Amino acid sequence: MKSRLILLLSSLLLACGDDVPHYTVFIPDNATGEQQNAVILALNEWSVKTNNVFQARPYIVPYKELSHSRNDTNMIYVFFEQPEDPYGEIGECHRNTVANGSYIQILPNLQGETLYKVSLHELGHAMQLDHEYQYKAIMQPRISKQIPNLQCADLRSFCIRWHCPLPQCTMELFHE
Repeated sequence: MKSRLILLLSSLLLACGDDVPHYTVFIPDNATGEQQNAVILALNEWSVKTNNVFQARPYIVPYKELSHSRNDTNMIYVFFEQPEDPYGEIGECHRNTVANGSYIQILPNLQGETLYKVSLHELGHAMQLDHEYQYKAIMQPRISKQIPNLQCADLRSFCIRWHCPLPQCTMELFHE
């Protein structure tokens, strides 16, 4: 069953409208190699699973050149720092929907699979996706219910937001 899901997701052909933005993602040079790689791998997964409909070019830049107040068009700024939300969030995304610019904050002490899942999830928010309450979806708000790759529900949310044909998935694919 799991291999069917992977095969289906990797073979999706999406043809979205012309309004899908191509993003530039800025990652600070003071981030650890693991943090930089987690963001780059998450960007790659979004790109691969949407057949390059979502495209992002990552740049490692000096931290001092990044700004929380910039909201440049189609720019995503990533920070590894305590999110502003006082409720114990491990990551958050602040969007400017007019300029389609965002900045992401991810707790600096995250590692491994958790770091990767939070990177995937927050990048989804930067692409203007909301929470998805399907079990295992990366856009599920509870990290304990996520698995570390994009699910059909995540791709459906992407396609609905960006006017793509919906992927042909069935609910049975969400169960192992």
